[in-house]
Amino acid sequence: PTQDESNSGIFKIMIVFNGCSFVEQSHLETEANNWKDLYWPALISPEHVNLAQSGASNTRIWRTTLDHIYSNHPCKKLYIGWSGIEREELPAVNGDTVNLRPNKCFYNQMPETDTGNIKENWYKNHWNEWLALDRLVDYILTIQDACKCRGIKYWMWNSWTHNYLHNPLRIWNKSFFVQTHRWDRKQRADRDRLVNKINNINWKQWIWQPKDTLSNWAKVQGLDFETYGHPALSAQQPIADYILQQTRG
Repeated sequence: PTQDESNSGIFKIMIVFNGCSFVEQSHLETEANNWKDLYWPALISPEHVNLAQSGASNTRIWRTTLDHIYSNHPCKKLYIGWSGIEREELPAVNGDTVNLRPNKCFYNQMPETDTGNIKENWYKNHWNEWLALDRLVDYILTIQDACKCRGIKYWMWNSWTHNYLHNPLRIWNKSFFVQTHRWDRKQRADRDRLVNKINNINWKQWIWQPKDTLSNWAKVQGLDFETYGHPALSAQQPIADYILQQTRG
């Protein structure tokens, strides 16, 4: 089931997943025609809504999750696998959105349209690692609080990169105040501001702790991966079993 199936009553389903390719899992189509019955979200709940998109940024994950929750679609349980902070989704002047990755850039509604030098300009002149982590923390806290307000059970994790959530000071040097070598007081304030927000994340609701990822766990377990680095079909049941084990109760 996908977000596009709203007219079929699919939004009466209460189990929702979101993330990037590690949650969408469309790479499995090379292994089985019925992969949507065999990938780990379906093994957790055969009836579910999967909002994930291959290559998705954390901005898209945050936006589509809130769209779903605040459009009053039923949601009893929510599973979110966060992507990498180097990815982004930007608005376009025509109302579309632009999906940006360091190696790729495309419009979401009109992927065939030339994006010009948007990608090069963004990563050269605008993207900042410290601020990207800051945004991810805002997204986590926003969804965490939305779920608390609406009585939604939720679980989160990092899918394939830890995003420095376990050690944000590793990229503190990317802060404006640190890079400009001035205003020691503001350097410390900027550091403490982000660290304090991270300390408000409810880590008890994380399936894998912040320094770990689904991908790393699967490798440690010796599970199979396909050519592009995603868990293979044989890995789907062990992933589902582990998530179910961690979310019981």
